[in-house]
Amino acid sequence: DMRNCVNLINLSQTFYYCKNLVNVYPISNYVKDMYSSFFSCYNLVNAPDMSNATNVVNMRSTFSWCNNLQTIFSLPPNVKYMYQTFSQCSNLTDICPIPNSVEIMNGTFSGCSNLVNAPDMSNATNVTNMVYTFSSCWNLVNAPVIPNSVIDMNSTFSSCWNLVNAPVIPNSV
Repeated sequence: DMRNCVNLINLSQTFYYCKNLVNVYPISNYVKDMYSSFFSCYNLVNAPDMSNATNVVNMRSTFSWCNNLQTIFSLPPNVKYMYQTFSQCSNLTDICPIPNSVEIMNGTFSGCSNLVNAPDMSNATNVTNMVYTFSSCWNLVNAPVIPNSVIDMNSTFSSCWNLVNAPVIPNSV
């Protein structure tokens, strides 16, 4: 029972390839690293509550290849690294706003083919890297506002076939 693991600090690859995992308890404020913790958990529909996970900094590939993941209600408020966090989550449709703490979004939503609306990034004023962030989001219609802090957008919207309006590109890029 994960509720008794209150001092668990590192969730790296803890549930890696747990194909039948459906439910996950909220992530505690003791956790610092979620690298690939739910990678390829195909049957996970909703991400765990992460709103109290104030010490999580690394979410690299945390939910990559979670094909049935549909909704992200919360993200750790101090996360910095979201490299491929939700890549290839082909059924992802709803995402909460991106926190101000995020710096790296390289490939964060690449391959999220059912994503229509990009998450709100208006408060994500520390993001510098958006390389491949929304690549192959075939159904993406609405792009986010790109923060002025972004310096690299290589292939950010590549293969976004249904994108209607390009976002304003900051001078920092």
